[in-house]
Amino acid sequence: MPATRHAPTRHARTAWSVRGEGPPILLIHGAEATRTSFEPLAALLSARLTVYSYDQRGCGETESDSEPRSILDLVEDAAQLVEALGLARTNVLGTSFGGRIAQGLAIRHPAQVDRLVLCNTWPLDVSLDTAHAAGTRHLQALRAALPGSARELAETFYGSDHAERHPELVARMARRAGQAAGSRGTLARSTAALRCEDIAAPTLLVAGSRDVVVPPRLMHEMQARIRGSRIVDVEGGHHAITVERPAAVAHEVEAFLASSAR
Repeated sequence: MPATRHAPTRHARTAWSVRGEGPPILLIHGAEATRTSFEPLAALLSARLTVYSYDQRGCGETESDSEPRSILDLVEDAAQLVEALGLARTNVLGTSFGGRIAQGLAIRHPAQVDRLVLCNTWPLDVSLDTAHAAGTRHLQALRAALPGSARELAETFYGSDHAERHPELVARMARRAGQAAGSRGTLARSTAALRCEDIAAPTLLVAGSRDVVVPPRLMHEMQARIRGSRIVDVEGGHHAITVERPAAVAHEVEAFLASSAR
């Protein structure tokens, strides 16, 4: 993993890493992850892009003076980081909860976002508790049953094959007992009054066909709301698709950025 660097933002010393050369892309991780989850994807993208990843406030190696109170706090953190990195504009990829931060960045700070990639996420103005009630209840039950449910929870996010090959993911899930009631869980389940119809950046949506956390239908509904966007379904992909299928995601991102550049 590249060396950790820190950038001063309003409420934090934000930990970030960079690798590669070429047009910039900022990777925004999910609610229960850190920037380390992007390592396989970043390694692939760095062959053609300058890849930035960072730990959100309250995550990983970022040092903060307060906890974010809303998604919009994290949106502003991301905007301040882009400025601190000296990037006039950047491509942005967000996955799951990070995809919602990416949407907010594109809506509130359109001058900073060149092209946008959203992976297995849902709109800022939609509650997942309502849009996918049964799945959300099942996920909450699995989290409440930790550590005994760690294997099933890992399979829910990564698929059974990937969980089998990476027992460290199961161990990580086992250490998350009680996290659903924490601030990150609350943020992930909240909404904001921003509409994805207001996204102006060229947008690609990447959906895992077997995602049971954020069903593909929600991604397709969102794609219909974002003018000029397109969607790719990755067959067999689960929720943590940037970890489980980094080569497939990298292929789609590179093709999208190349086509948008013409």
